Amino acid sequence: MIPRPFGFPLWINCKRRIAKKWINKRGRNLLKRLEHFHNAPTETLICTCSGLNEKPEKVIPIYRQIGKKSFVLFDLDFENQSMSCSFYHCGVGPAKSYDECLEYIEKVIEYYSKTNDSYGFAERYKNIILNEDGTFKINKGR
Repeated sequence: MIPRPFGFPLWINCKRRIAKKWINKRGRNLLKRLEHFHNAPTETLICTCSGLNEKPEKVIPIYRQIGKKSFVLFDLDFENQSMSCSFYHCGVGPAKSYDECLEYIEKVIEYYSKTNDSYGFAERYKNIILNEDGTFKINKGR
């Protein structure tokens, strides 16, 4: 089965072996990661670079030209409620469970409370309200 992440083709006008060669050059088990999102609807939950789940508002495929008319999927950009993430660069992955998200928040708070937290990660993660599906909102009233 050739994965079609969020319904986008992995290659256009290209032979399979050449396309797989180019995709595998990117590393990070990219093909295996893309398989998790085979024909997934856009409203599928993903784990973003925040470490928590979000529903992408928009998925944008980025193709790289490897021949005169051949293209290979280079990356997927996700526009989310809180930020923009890249499938390849940010390490977007399948959604985490509620317990995994809760554990992640606790670890971030614990780690950054002990260090010089010049970016305010501990304070930001203390204000997160976690929903049952692992999505979050920020409590600005604290």
